[in-house]
Amino acid sequence: MEYWHKCFKYPITPKRGPMPQMFSLIDAKRAFLELPQGFLRRPHWLRAGHALLTASQTGRLIDIQWAFDTIVAAVDEEGWLTAPRQPRRGR
Repeated sequence: MEYWHKCFKYPITPKRGPMPQMFSLIDAKRAFLELPQGFLRRPHWLRAGHALLTASQTGRLIDIQWAFDTIVAAVDEEGWLTAPRQPRRGR
């Protein structure tokens, strides 16, 4: 049985980059398809993909949390959790 419909405790909201906001495992699966070519070979995305697949197969809360944590870590590794810096206006 697959559990793609399971939701994260909190949404994952990248501030920039190609990934949209993610509320559930299926949202994360779709977001992985938005990654630029070659990104899934990076270690942090490999870990996140493995965790996402495991969570979708077990549906266990601990696995969903692991998927959440590894996806957040991967998005953060890319620098996508913070908004781009705005230029300061002169005074």
